[in-house]
Amino acid sequence: MFGFIFLKLLLAQINEEAVDELYKGRKPNLLSEAKPDDRLRFDEVQEQDIRENDWLRLYTDFALYCHWQYNEVAFKSCLPAEINKILLETFETHRDPSLKVKSSNAIFHINFTAKSCDYISVVRRITDGRTGHIILEISTWTNPPSSA
Repeated sequence: MFGFIFLKLLLAQINEEAVDELYKGRKPNLLSEAKPDDRLRFDEVQEQDIRENDWLRLYTDFALYCHWQYNEVAFKSCLPAEINKILLETFETHRDPSLKVKSSNAIFHINFTAKSCDYISVVRRITDGRTGHIILEISTWTNPPSSA
């Protein structure tokens, strides 16, 4: 089964000029879309960082909701989701991985399991540096799209 939901949540009017060009336009669906020389901007989020940053679980639950948004009963029956792995993609240059996860602009590649089904989600978080100004773009699949 292939499912795709694109959701753009605008909590406040964001200042587009303050957002880096690298976070505008088409969002990558999978890691395979990255060029080999881009791999330096990827980090695996450690289990400790997942536990300490509850909003990563919120992103995962939100991704699951986006997949099942037209079937609330199915969504509720899938909870709780279990995070298997999160890869973080950011152009911000933090040496400490625990700071990198808090980058203002980042793409989270989240693999998770819910009710014995594996999901892949890509969550792009964009901010303009002002409190409350955030855009979340979410794509979720039960089977990854082909990179053809």
